[in-house]
Amino acid sequence: MTYSTIREILVQAEERFGPEDAVRYKIGKHEIETKSYSQLRRDSESFSRAVEALGQQGKHIAVIGATSYYWLSAYFGIVNSGSVAVPLDASLPAEEVCELLDRADVTMLVLDEIRGDVAAIVKERCPKLKILVSMQKEEHDGHWLSMERLLRDYEGGFSYEPSPDQLCTIMYTSGTTGKSKGVMLTHRNMAENATCLDMKIPSRTVILSVLPIHHAYCLSMDILKGISLGSVICINDSLMRVAKNIKLFQPNMILMVPLMIETLAKKLEEASMLPAGLVKNQVFGKQFHTIC
Repeated sequence: MTYSTIREILVQAEERFGPEDAVRYKIGKHEIETKSYSQLRRDSESFSRAVEALGQQGKHIAVIGATSYYWLSAYFGIVNSGSVAVPLDASLPAEEVCELLDRADVTMLVLDEIRGDVAAIVKERCPKLKILVSMQKEEHDGHWLSMERLLRDYEGGFSYEPSPDQLCTIMYTSGTTGKSKGVMLTHRNMAENATCLDMKIPSRTVILSVLPIHHAYCLSMDILKGISLGSVICINDSLMRVAKNIKLFQPNMILMVPLMIETLAKKLEEASMLPAGLVKNQVFGKQFHTIC
């Protein structure tokens, strides 16, 4: 089924798969936390309410950090409130982050607490920016608002219906051939790009998400495509721990870029003298069947 807004993707998935797992992620070395489709919709709508209450509805809101449940809740909450999400590379130097925030007219920033270097200079360097929200802090302080506190304080539904042709996301190019450019994408651009292709993926497929969340491929295919199919999205916390996380989450599918596949192929070649079935089970687990 093809959808024309991101809200349609999330609402339809929640109506079909409400209590089922939507997101799995690690807390500690071996413990897995889960969030259902109902929880994801509820938390994203609570964040939409917070965006509205903070006077940010319809404005540009950046998100910077590694893939996390709060990152997803913030993204869906932003775009489904009628605001514009600006996903940023979590590894960028603080000065470059500030430049991109200023160019995108960002007035609110949701960020991983490890980017305290950005928070330290952003108010001075980005005069348009009014609000900082931390994805880790449990309570507000003088400098940050707490996402956890916002979700508590503004808990409840949010019924805004974005237009398919409404701007929802600004994604910056990598800048490998020049200055990074902000690509303006509508709900229709994002939703149809993610759902128009029938990849013959069964619903409830377990996907290990290993690519950076600010990349169009990851956001479109791991997240939006995955949610449209009712998949279970498992969050890989580090490229250094992909092999361990494959064993932990036992995914059916992983989306990779060519360089990652080449590296994996070399590892498999090194084990070519061992039985193929044994290598597959040891490297990917017994449930695995697809690399895209």
